Amino acid sequence: MEQEWLSDLVRFALCTGLRRGELLNLRWRFVDLTAADGWITVQSYSGFTTKSGHGRRVPLVPEARRVLEERYALGYSPEALVFSDDQSKPIAGDRASKAFKKAVRLAKLDEALHFHSLRHTFASWLVMDGVSLPIVANLLGHSTTQVTERYSHLLPDSAANPMQRVLGSISFGRRPEVPVIQEAELLAAE
Repeated sequence: MEQEWLSDLVRFALCTGLRRGELLNLRWRFVDLTAADGWITVQSYSGFTTKSGHGRRVPLVPEARRVLEERYALGYSPEALVFSDDQSKPIAGDRASKAFKKAVRLAKLDEALHFHSLRHTFASWLVMDGVSLPIVANLLGHSTTQVTERYSHLLPDSAANPMQRVLGSISFGRRPEVPVIQEAELLAAE
């Protein structure tokens, strides 16, 4: 991608499901890389309010952690924004969206893709892998699962998938053969 910051932003968005505003307002003080996998805390602070008004913790997958470690190497200050442009300036939401749309066009991808599509992709991947809607709602910062239910059509067979995961390897061995008694034999025995 033309701008390094856009590549980092897209990779991180796909791995965390954060809203554009949450990404662009994430500060280093809300990043915990000391934990085994790492966490980020999405919360309101002076100058930024989360959409729901509530905070949440989002675990980091290895790719998201790599993005943070690469950005950390560029310079760190607890109050600094994690995602800034190549001149260390804040990135406006419109700028991120326009840069993303430009990259979509250059890659000849579907024009319907927009920055928020990254969040939908994150949620879709989780649901298609069988993650429950309440957990997806929590990760996305939805105040209720009602909004998250738009992804319910992507759920794998809701009963079979978890049963297969939990009980699929259980085996009690073969049941002993039971001789079939014919009706005539039963009548003769009377």
